[in-house]
Amino acid sequence: MLGRGDTNSVDEEEGKIVYQFRLRRGLGTWMKCAILMFILACMGMILPQGVSAHAVVLKTVPESNAQLVQSPPKISITFNERLEDGAFYIKLIDDKGKIVSDNKPIMLEDQTGIEVQVPKLADGLYLVSYHVISADGHPVGGSFPFTIGESEGGAANPSTSDAMSGHEHEMQISTNMSMSTLSIFLSRGLWYVMMLLTAGWIFWLRMPIAARAGLASKLSGWTLNLQRVLFLSTVIVIFTHLEDLLGDSGFDQLQAVFFSTSVGLFWLAALALSLIGFWLIGRWAWFDYVWIIALLFGKSLTGHAAAMDPKWATVGLNFVHLLAAAIWAGGLLLALVMWKKAREQVASFLHSFSTFAFVSFLMLAVTGLASVVLFLPSIEYIIYTQWGILMLIKAGVVVLVAVTALMVRIAMKRSQEASLSRWIKIDFSFMLIIALLVGFITYLSPTPTNKPLNWHEMGETIHMTSRITPLNVGDNTFLTKVWVPENEGAPKRVQMLLRNQDQPDLAAIEVPIESFSDPTAAELFNGFKRYDYKAEGSYLPFRGKWLLEIRVMRVTDDEKVYQMEVQVY
Repeated sequence: MLGRGDTNSVDEEEGKIVYQFRLRRGLGTWMKCAILMFILACMGMILPQGVSAHAVVLKTVPESNAQLVQSPPKISITFNERLEDGAFYIKLIDDKGKIVSDNKPIMLEDQTGIEVQVPKLADGLYLVSYHVISADGHPVGGSFPFTIGESEGGAANPSTSDAMSGHEHEMQISTNMSMSTLSIFLSRGLWYVMMLLTAGWIFWLRMPIAARAGLASKLSGWTLNLQRVLFLSTVIVIFTHLEDLLGDSGFDQLQAVFFSTSVGLFWLAALALSLIGFWLIGRWAWFDYVWIIALLFGKSLTGHAAAMDPKWATVGLNFVHLLAAAIWAGGLLLALVMWKKAREQVASFLHSFSTFAFVSFLMLAVTGLASVVLFLPSIEYIIYTQWGILMLIKAGVVVLVAVTALMVRIAMKRSQEASLSRWIKIDFSFMLIIALLVGFITYLSPTPTNKPLNWHEMGETIHMTSRITPLNVGDNTFLTKVWVPENEGAPKRVQMLLRNQDQPDLAAIEVPIESFSDPTAAELFNGFKRYDYKAEGSYLPFRGKWLLEIRVMRVTDDEKVYQMEVQVY
């Protein structure tokens, strides 16, 4: 059984009094920090909400599937957030798969878009392929086609349009994801585990209770091995992410990735910190604390926190979150190691650790909740993405951690050694699960991605196609095509209405689509004639669920009504 100390020893009793005084004083400091973080979280809830995460395309010139009369002077792509001024490209490919321009793209002055000048292009079908790195350090790539003049089959022909349809890279977790994608997620999970364990381990070895027991020298082998695995996991995470960040540019932009992007600079810093740590960690207490802060704060400057507003709040919350997680994780590991290497000191260490763990857990909960509020435009968005689903799973594991912590305290109070060992191992297992989940969560977008609406309805005597691009709040292009029997004549009226489902009392917004001529597009359907209608403007004023309604009044006075519900995130 765990010893409680010799109550007849006056020196030991005095030591306990001094230790309890220091513990209370330390607890007071920690409680002040917790209260400060709670106030910060409350402030975060009333601050303006930043909702950009991975960069999303707002506009392309020319538009995806555009049918142009003549060659465009340039190709430009505009995003919803700032981009990294590093590895990016635009490639223009013809229908034979050949790159038709060697011109280098440039970053726009406000760093929210890229563009490239193009030579005069012959009539035909072209594909634009692009790749950028968003402010949160994640790669975003995609492609879209456009047509010049009248190509064989026309850009509207499904055999060509579908094959070359626009797409945007979006990292997803799925049962059939590639080994490359799986390696990215697993390597991030491993690196997060090692970052937290190593930082927390070094923190605890500098605490007075560890110093009195001489744990730094007794467990120096463990410290060295943790540093080795941290260095190795850093190399692995860089290696597995490089291909994704470089896109199809190969190693031509390797220097740009490492020296012109925040994620590349952090990788270099993390490698440098790992190497320096082999020689200097354990020499001076001040250096160990600076090393921990540099590693965790450097990580806080990348990822989702770096792309959100207000940045001082998101980065600050992320740093405190990582620090609290490291203290918890490192303390659990040290407790398990002490159980085998220095069991006589376990009891006193656990009494100190349990207090720190409680405050860390409180800070993790507060900062985590505040970050979710800052990241999402509405809390209901948490069920719309894989990021949100994993956050809910993480929250469920956190509840289990709270139950486990209660069982640990009960076992400590009753001095049940076997039970205490078992519950600490369970707590450590939950910590590993949470850290691995974070590795996955940080590479997913918190907010759903709006994708252009492509809606087609077939009928016996009428066909309809409607398209909204880019389907974001603000300016969009609204396109509707109607096919009626060729001997019938043009429809009397074609209307496009938008009704907000979240606020049913609001009147419908009529999009003023007008007839226009699109001579380069094929008719597609024998015996039918196509009529085109188009509008541009800000007819989607806010997020939410919208009912798109297309009303077609034929010359026979028969009205056909089409309805489609769309979600604008």
